Amino acid sequence: MNGTLADAARWAASVPLTLRHLVPAIAFARTRPEQARRLLREWGSRERELFGVDLTVLDENDGDYGPPPYLFVHLNQSSHIESWIFSAIRTPIRYIVNLRYAAFPLVGWTQVALGAIVVVRKWKAQGRRQMERAREILEGGENVAVSIEGFRSRDGSLGPYKKAPVVLAIQAQATLVPFVTIGARERLPHGTWRVRPGPVELRIVRAIPTKGLTYAARDEVLARLRAAAEEALSKAPM
Repeated sequence: MNGTLADAARWAASVPLTLRHLVPAIAFARTRPEQARRLLREWGSRERELFGVDLTVLDENDGDYGPPPYLFVHLNQSSHIESWIFSAIRTPIRYIVNLRYAAFPLVGWTQVALGAIVVVRKWKAQGRRQMERAREILEGGENVAVSIEGFRSRDGSLGPYKKAPVVLAIQAQATLVPFVTIGARERLPHGTWRVRPGPVELRIVRAIPTKGLTYAARDEVLARLRAAAEEALSKAPM
């Protein structure tokens, strides 16, 4: 079997795998969320195994992020396979997602069923309301995750960082838990469908507490996040 046929066969095998895990995850999300999250983690693990993606998780905090709640911040969005990678994070999280992702069959639907906060980018008033909802969720003790770029990089370079996630963390006095994905774009670059087997690293960098910080600190915190991403990516072995 040549490479193209082998890749097509893997995607064909991915369909029943996804149905087997995510359909019940959606069904259990409201009443048995822990079981739904377990199914989501298992789905990500099986997808990585199917496509030969070898994931390593490196946590510079050793799992101790300081005072909760936590706002997990993805610092370098670059590949569609990141859904397989994020599922390895065991901390319960409600994701802030755009409408396009929320509408993605099964994968997006599962996050919505688990309480994802859906933002319509072109509707600024709706976006403000959803960020206010995210603040209330954080203040209520739940954890949230967001991409600080808000879009997927085409070439792997870092895009402009948005201040909204930092402002959200400061308003809720939440601890920022930044993370980068290294090697995801190499496995599935933008505009392609063939997954290249190989290593991927999920690196959770040093957490940044915001307790006691005010709105005036937003630019300083944003700069710290950018510096953390650049340092982590500069050390990437891939």
